Amino acid sequence: MRPAVGAVRGCGAAIILMYVGDADEAAHARRDALLEEAFLAEEPWDRRRALSILARDWLADPDVRELLRECALGDPDGDVRDAMLETIAHRGRAEPETVEWLFALATGADERRLRRTALVQLAQLRPADPRVRPLVRVRAVDDPEGYVRRQAVAAYASGWRDEPGTVSWLLERGVADPDHNVRRQVVNSLARLWPGHPRAGAHVRGRVREDGHSAVRHEAAYWLAHGWPDAPGTEAVLRRCAVADPADKVRRCAIDVLAGSASHSPPYEYRPGLWRDRPGVVALVRERALDDPSPLVRRACLETLAAGWTADPQVRSMLRERAVADPDCAVRIGVWEALVRRWPADPSTVDLLRERAAAEPTDLGRRNALRVLAEASGCAE
Repeated sequence: MRPAVGAVRGCGAAIILMYVGDADEAAHARRDALLEEAFLAEEPWDRRRALSILARDWLADPDVRELLRECALGDPDGDVRDAMLETIAHRGRAEPETVEWLFALATGADERRLRRTALVQLAQLRPADPRVRPLVRVRAVDDPEGYVRRQAVAAYASGWRDEPGTVSWLLERGVADPDHNVRRQVVNSLARLWPGHPRAGAHVRGRVREDGHSAVRHEAAYWLAHGWPDAPGTEAVLRRCAVADPADKVRRCAIDVLAGSASHSPPYEYRPGLWRDRPGVVALVRERALDDPSPLVRRACLETLAAGWTADPQVRSMLRERAVADPDCAVRIGVWEALVRRWPADPSTVDLLRERAAAEPTDLGRRNALRVLAEASGCAE
């Protein structure tokens, strides 16, 4: 008796099949239904699911193997292509044909995502293959796409972290590569895999001071604080960065790791900085709250002062002054919110907000003063 096959497809829905007949015919019908789903399903998740089942249950079938490779190379969705390439690599990592196919993709695929995924799979699944380590190292230098070089650097650092020369090679790539994302990856890998390493720390400090891209300096400032907090020069570099870096996001990062930061979501926690109690740190934050040219930095400093030094009467006085005097509306709004969150029982805050609701020069400021005033009244109740 022939199988009666039905398929129900929907957004994220599983394929539902009803079989009548012997087991072999039912299995064949199920395979054909999954093949159809892998080709025709509109949703990438449905195609991916069908392909995963085919790879699990019918990998020995030549038609299925061919389909998986076709989808790994040509499915319109990048996540499906990645998943199929990873599946093929995992299930065929001991098969010479699959290994050679991965090598060919890692070096010759036109699409950068294919080169990246094939390279990473070789590094993860076949680190002992004598051809893999040189290949990853070469692609980390010679691939025309920074996207691929970045992944190759990460794979090399993780896969061969104990090999002599790995740190030295990373230090060289962290300066020489023209793509800022590759240099960021070097900082990240050094900090995660070699925290406390003196030469790695010197490199990260150098990137804070000298890298030409703000994203690298930001990454380096964060990881310098967390990977080398006790190293000579770390605090001094971060203090200089908090004042002198040309990018506001880098200055803010330095202040966050030095003094702390305030959460913008309930319960509005304060995350202390690693140097919060060092002499001069609170003075630095106050100075940047007044003089930094960026509203982003001034607001962050004022919120950090409110969250981290709530008991200091001078801090509350400063916030009340900046709630009126800061030239940027967004900074003034942030200060109003900080006053209500940190000192909800202070009746003078309500008076200040009433005054701002009438005196603010913009409609945005007046509307937000009324909003925060309503929140303050709710807190008082």
